[in-house]
Amino acid sequence: MQRLLTCYTLADRLRAKGVKVAIDLTELHASEFHDGPAFLLRPDGDQRLLGDGGSYGIFAEKFVGAPTSLYSAVLGLERLADLQPPAPGLPPAEIAVLAEPQEEAIKLADNLRVELQSHRIAVWDVLRTRAIRQHLREFADLGLPYSTIIGERELIGAPLVVRSRDGQHHNVPGPDLAAWLVARRNSGA
Repeated sequence: MQRLLTCYTLADRLRAKGVKVAIDLTELHASEFHDGPAFLLRPDGDQRLLGDGGSYGIFAEKFVGAPTSLYSAVLGLERLADLQPPAPGLPPAEIAVLAEPQEEAIKLADNLRVELQSHRIAVWDVLRTRAIRQHLREFADLGLPYSTIIGERELIGAPLVVRSRDGQHHNVPGPDLAAWLVARRNSGA
C-alpha cells in the first residue's frame, strides 16, 4: 500500500509541475529491478515509447554497499529522433528486432542489427520489456514494415520468423535477412 501511495504522491507532484501523468497498475515494467514506482516516457498524446525508468534503490544498494535511494531514467536517442516525422510516406525503420531479455538473445539481436545496418537497413532495436502483443502494436503504430523476435528458437539456429505489417509470417534464415529485406525493398513489396 505504501508503494502505491508513493506512486500517487509522485504523480500529483509531477502534475503540479505541468507533467501529464497516468498511473497504470497493470504494467509491471522491469519489476525485477524496481523497488518502487516505475515509469514509461511517451510524447504527449502519443503511444511511442521514448524511454523508461524508475526506483532502483534496493538494486543499487548491492553495489553501493549502503542503503540508498536512486531513481533513473533512460531516453533512447533513436526514439528522440523519431519524434521528427521521417520523410513523407517512410516509416522510421524497415524492421524491428525484438530481443528476449536474455544475454544470448540480446547479443544475437545486436549482431543482427549491425549486419542489417551495414546494408543500409534502418533497424528499430528493442528489448522485450512487456507483452509481445504490446510491442507488436507499437511497431504497427509506427508503420514498421517488418518485425522479428530473437528468442530461444533463434538461438539454436531456427530461421527468423519475420512478420510483415499485414500479419503474414515469413521464415528467413538469419544470414539471409539483409538480402531478403533489400530484395523486398527493391521489388516494392
